[in-house]
Amino acid sequence: MKHHLGALGQAVRQGKCPADATQLHLRRLASIQADIVPAFANDVGAKPDFQAHAKKLDDAIEQALQAAPADCPTLQKAVSNIGGTCKSCHEAYR
Repeated sequence: MKHHLGALGQAVRQGKCPADATQLHLRRLASIQADIVPAFANDVGAKPDFQAHAKKLDDAIEQALQAAPADCPTLQKAVSNIGGTCKSCHEAYR
């Protein structure tokens, strides 16, 4: 996930935010996110709070996919939202 979120952040910093590359990374994030709860099923994955964090991340990624960011300001907002949801979970469970 860090790779794809980092690539999106790099695109924003460079001012190059083509929609096709943006969508590719967002789709990859969504795919990986779908594995989070199952990957931690024997650990924290069964905890309702952990599942709520995972749902927030899923929602943030889905919102970004539906918005289809094609410019850097819109992508920056999506990256910040996704990164913030990652951070809140990491603060609780890392």
